[in-house]
Amino acid sequence: MIGRLAGLIGACLMTGVTMSGPAGAVPAEQSEPIECHYTLSAPYVVDVNGTSMVTASLMPAKCPAAVPTSLEACLSIPGQVGRCAESNGNVTAQVYLSPYVPGLTYTARGRGCAAVTTPPTSICSSVGPTSAVL
Repeated sequence: MIGRLAGLIGACLMTGVTMSGPAGAVPAEQSEPIECHYTLSAPYVVDVNGTSMVTASLMPAKCPAAVPTSLEACLSIPGQVGRCAESNGNVTAQVYLSPYVPGLTYTARGRGCAAVTTPPTSICSSVGPTSAVL
């Protein structure tokens, strides 16, 4: 049963089909909302091999009734296309943006998804935005 469910979730993820319900949806068998909480860092400057870059990260904070399946952290500056980084499962997603330009406003956003088995559901939540002038 679990292997079949994992295969179904994997197939849906690979084809772009999602099994979703609203964040905090309550299945008939559950008395508490199913939701996951994520922690999004504010953008900050780091040195990577002698190059200044801006980074932000998204990590699962609390997911009592579901299993985190994917995380995405994104960074952008006004007027330009940003960059995103993804991770699978319970692994922190960390994105880097370069070149670092002092005085710009950097904005971080995130999205976390988790799965429950009864009923088979994927629950995704957006986090942020959070901005910083660096």
